Amino acid sequence: MQQLDFAELDEDGRLVVVADDGTRYAVPVDDRLRAALRPRRPAPADGGQAPAASPREVQAMIRAGRTVEEVAEATGWDPERVRRFEGPVLAEREHVVGLARAAHVRAQGRTDGTHTLERRVRERLEARGVPVSATSWDAARSEGHGPWTVLVAFTAGGRERRAAWHYDVQDRSIEALDDEARWLSEDEQALPGGLVGHPLLGTSHSEDETADLMATIRERRQARGRRPRRAEADRGGDAREPGAAGHADEVLPLENLPEPVDGSADPLPPAAHPRGSAPESPAPVHPPGDE
Repeated sequence: MQQLDFAELDEDGRLVVVADDGTRYAVPVDDRLRAALRPRRPAPADGGQAPAASPREVQAMIRAGRTVEEVAEATGWDPERVRRFEGPVLAEREHVVGLARAAHVRAQGRTDGTHTLERRVRERLEARGVPVSATSWDAARSEGHGPWTVLVAFTAGGRERRAAWHYDVQDRSIEALDDEARWLSEDEQALPGGLVGHPLLGTSHSEDETADLMATIRERRQARGRRPRRAEADRGGDAREPGAAGHADEVLPLENLPEPVDGSADPLPPAAHPRGSAPESPAPVHPPGDE
């Protein structure tokens, strides 16, 4: 076999090698060559054969947020082969993002069905001067069947920022994982450290106070209405156990991912300015996976 030495890369990106007699040869750099040059995974310490990654494991890695190149390096697969399994998982991640953005969040201490995560985040970001077009959403899930991690990335104050939530597909619940996510999505009454976003649905501060006053009056009226029942129970009367007549809303498990609710057609109210400052950027979250 003749020995060839590497000389250079030509203008077309090919490897130029030279024989002992000075003859030059050009070798195209394609996926086969890259795969051959890629370091192989070390063999197990006991000398046994390293187990080959299954398609399920490859899709779990993609579902966890890894790129094609990272999966190929970790498994020894050819990148083109990995890409054949990438499409369905990326579609799944995009679908979960849509479900999470349509999830309802609390407004003024209750869930009224009109405030979605997407709407709340949009209002809060617009108040910080961040256009919707400057945001990017993604979802990932670590290997197993835990909750999905939904991420939104944006630039504010000259810095790249990221907010993360846990999203449970079964009960469609959202849980903020960092201060940035709490500031973007939670009710004003629940924001950490006294941080306040802006009045929801365009309500003024005086209207908020009126709503709080009415809620207090209703609670006191209900408390007065419950006192005779307790007294009757003490006298041996036929008092009913509080809450026995009502039934909690039942949440059925979902076998398949539900379709997101499209709330984009509803016009948004004018965004007010935040009454507090936004938190510092949290650390990036990298997540999740299975077929």
